[in-house]
Amino acid sequence: VVTRGLNARVPAPIRKIDKEGNRESFTTRVLFEMPAIAAYNQSKQVTLFIQTTLSRKSVVSEFPSTTFNTRIDACKLILEQIGPVVGNGFNPISLRGSGASGKLIISTEFRDTLHTAKAIQ
Repeated sequence: VVTRGLNARVPAPIRKIDKEGNRESFTTRVLFEMPAIAAYNQSKQVTLFIQTTLSRKSVVSEFPSTTFNTRIDACKLILEQIGPVVGNGFNPISLRGSGASGKLIISTEFRDTLHTAKAIQ
């Protein structure tokens, strides 16, 4: 593959069709994993996620998951009580408050620095 450069293709596995006409699918299983390596890999994934989600002007808001019915309700409240945001402006860091912590975490970037300061206070 390396000697052919970009013209080469990596071969894909041939998938068989079962008796019912469905293509067979493969699943992976972890046979052995060291806890230290698993924790390191998880921390790398979290760091990458945070770096791509947050900017220097982002404000992170944290709410108990039971405060709002949906994430949209939290975003509406932020707009009403603090001010307008840049573009869409809302990046969910946690999905619907369904984490181990049970918290809804949203990153927001405001249009005006006064609104950013208001959100931080």
